[in-house]
Amino acid sequence: MAVKNNVFTLPQPDERVLILGSTGTGKTTMGAWLLSRAPLDEMPFVIIDYKRDDLLNSIDFRREIGLNEFPKEPGLYHIKPSPIADDEAVEAWLGNIWKKAGVGLYADEALRIPVSRIGVF
Repeated sequence: MAVKNNVFTLPQPDERVLILGSTGTGKTTMGAWLLSRAPLDEMPFVIIDYKRDDLLNSIDFRREIGLNEFPKEPGLYHIKPSPIADDEAVEAWLGNIWKKAGVGLYADEALRIPVSRIGVF
């Protein structure tokens, strides 16, 4: 949340957000709520979901894609990398998304993103 003129405001879709908290405190729910406010009709947004969360899987209009696919049109996309086997593929995918620009990312369990790629952003 930001404070503007002594008024709390919720994050806007073009702002970076970090949600921290203990297990079970609603981090994924807050992230899903923020995604519900995203301009999905204007640009692509991608959920990176290492834990294959039930809430994120219940979003009907999301399009599941693989690590060899890139969103080409506005909408909500969902990738589910393996936390064990997909590090190189995730790094390559993130590098391509970074070059493309104009793609919103929501990473659930972001600490699983390979560390060597984080420095690029």
